[in-house]
Amino acid sequence: MKQIMQAYAKHREVSAQESVARVCGLPLKKCSRTVIFVQTDEDGLKMSLPLSRLKDMGPDEEDVWMSGLPDKYENRPATGDFNDMCLADFASGCRVLYGRQTEGPNAVPLQNDKGFVQKRTQGKSAIIRFTRFSEKKQPEKFYRRLLKLYFPHRTDDELKSEYYPTYEDFYNRGRGGSVKQYVDFNRKRYEGQGKKLRRR
Repeated sequence: MKQIMQAYAKHREVSAQESVARVCGLPLKKCSRTVIFVQTDEDGLKMSLPLSRLKDMGPDEEDVWMSGLPDKYENRPATGDFNDMCLADFASGCRVLYGRQTEGPNAVPLQNDKGFVQKRTQGKSAIIRFTRFSEKKQPEKFYRRLLKLYFPHRTDDELKSEYYPTYEDFYNRGRGGSVKQYVDFNRKRYEGQGKKLRRR
């Protein structure tokens, strides 16, 4: 009786379709679009370089973290479309290249040896995900996320100024109010599309 109970407790029924997919090694889930998480928080998680590289570094070396998507964005080329691109555009419109992919004809080198990217093909832009903060409970993090994602910048210092010391001030009054217009325009392009997709 105990064996029968364990069989029910530890096993589950599998449909014929799922069992065929598992036996044939087919993926159970497939998506036509890539989904990318974009870190916008100052206290975001960072991964250290591999131990093999850390051993070769000096004890006073401070650059021990792997570069993430925001770092690559800040080191994007200062030419053409890249210059006026916000982080959301960069994340959804470009993909990071590794290994032999960097030798391809469409590989674009980033500044400061931060790697290579390639523009995605037309109509295949990635879906971006990000942490959502409450405007009432965490206003600084909320406005930082908006500025970080939707306002073109090269460093985080450009998202504030001495005249507008908070992210909220810079969002509302920066550059004569043009920051808010620019951010809101880009935000509409990326946020609020989920409801439309669910209805279809």
